Amino acid sequence: MKQPWRSVLLGASTVLLLAASACGDKPGANACKTPADCGAGDTCEAGRCVPETSPDAGPTAHGVGGAVTGLLAGSQVVLASGGELLTVTAAGPFTFSQQVAGGASYAVTVHTQPEGHVCGVERGTGTMGGAAVTDVAVHCAAQTYAVSGTVTGLEGTDSVVLENNAGDALTITAPGGAFTFATPVPFGARYTVTARAQAPLVCDVTEGTGTMAAHAVTGVQVSCRTVIDCAQAPAKSLCVPNDGEALLYGAVHLGSETTLQLFRASPEGSVDVQLTPDGDRIPVDVNSFGARSPDRRTVAFVSGRDWPSDSEGGGSPSRGVIYLADADGGNARRLTQAPAVTCRENMPRFSHDGQWVYFWRSCDSDPVASSFEFLFRIRPDGSDELRIVDTREADFRSIILWGTPSRDGRTVYGLKSKLAGDVLVAYDLETGTTRDIFDSTTEGASIWGHPVELDNGDLLFMYRKEGSETQPSITRLERMSPEGIDRQPVRDLDLDPEDVSIVDIYFQVSPDGKRLAYVHHIRDEETGEKRASVWVSNVDGSEARQVSALHRFVFWLTWNK
Repeated sequence: MKQPWRSVLLGASTVLLLAASACGDKPGANACKTPADCGAGDTCEAGRCVPETSPDAGPTAHGVGGAVTGLLAGSQVVLASGGELLTVTAAGPFTFSQQVAGGASYAVTVHTQPEGHVCGVERGTGTMGGAAVTDVAVHCAAQTYAVSGTVTGLEGTDSVVLENNAGDALTITAPGGAFTFATPVPFGARYTVTARAQAPLVCDVTEGTGTMAAHAVTGVQVSCRTVIDCAQAPAKSLCVPNDGEALLYGAVHLGSETTLQLFRASPEGSVDVQLTPDGDRIPVDVNSFGARSPDRRTVAFVSGRDWPSDSEGGGSPSRGVIYLADADGGNARRLTQAPAVTCRENMPRFSHDGQWVYFWRSCDSDPVASSFEFLFRIRPDGSDELRIVDTREADFRSIILWGTPSRDGRTVYGLKSKLAGDVLVAYDLETGTTRDIFDSTTEGASIWGHPVELDNGDLLFMYRKEGSETQPSITRLERMSPEGIDRQPVRDLDLDPEDVSIVDIYFQVSPDGKRLAYVHHIRDEETGEKRASVWVSNVDGSEARQVSALHRFVFWLTWNK
């Protein structure tokens, strides 16, 4: 007889056995011994059920990325990974589009460093696991560069304190020279150089402010000078203050009948004073044609004082020789040594670096007519005098008139006269050779005055062509490159209908090459006599304004730095 409880136990055992079989006898949900222990689409690897892949699928691939820090706005860094280049233009996260298979190695590097930065990579190499790499760190830092320059104008016990960005102080003593701040400035940061000096010494800083580029700053210029207070000088004394640009011109003022004297005006029109006293003897009392050195310490002018006091001087209102004086009017001394009685010198001007004085001279002993004036240059100490002529010619055609030294000091731009007109030429001061730029005779025209150099290096000159019964006269300013190309008209010039003379003449360019000063003529409505004054305008004639009083005549002017 069967026992009922045996059937119950047997049935329970069977249920437990089936349940154990269905679970694969696994201690965990993913444990396995054979692939049969896993579900559909899975396989057994290392005792665990994992998704089954096809033989051709290969390992799963994942992305590589991270973050860039320290990259300044407007900069970019190029990263590389597995042959892919990625340009990152701002600090922040990045991810390469090319993924890396699981188990394969990856390497992130800096392919191109950003301008003015140095970038390094952390956690940039490894073996790809089962998830994307997101922790590559690219750290960038701005490079630093030195700020340096030159101090000039210090004498005796002079000293100046320089600072950059209100710190990093440097004390420079006479005679000055090169300097470099101890603390470099990071790329992209501002630098501001200032100078402090004890009165009456004043120091001006140029090229001392800017944003640091990816190279050192080497061109800071600190120019020092002792302030000249002409308010304390006697009236009509040769004193030229050094507090700004100055226009110096020779004029016969309305209260004088004969003698030419030196005047100073400001380009803004705020100052117009006579610098030399009136006289009645020509040329003994003549003082005219002035120029100031770029360092504002010296004035060059024409004086007739070397003529015998009992001589009538030939009646020339501009006869004299070149003198120098300190800017306060003291220490007047003769510069040139040509005979004062038989030679005439005028129109001095300093080169842009102040190392030379250019002037014109004609002497009774010249091999050509005395009406021709030779162009000379001489050092401020009176040495190395040179007559500038075109060695290609042997007669009066060798004379270079109305010369202007270039800003770089290598060339003199001037005119050579021909019977039929003028030729604009360039004289190479290093080789002593001359080349033609523009021959106006090919157009039946002439060039008046002398060429001046504009801010872009172009030459500005006065072009004059007489009219005919069918063609009107042409009088205008033109510009042309020193190579003789790109010739363009700039502005037309008026003529005085009374005597067909040019209304605006004797053009001079500002030190920055962007504005012009010139002599402007008008007719007195009551007397009909011509009057002259100094005007300033833009190169094209716009924004013109009168900056001096009216005079009987104005013969010459210079615009001084």
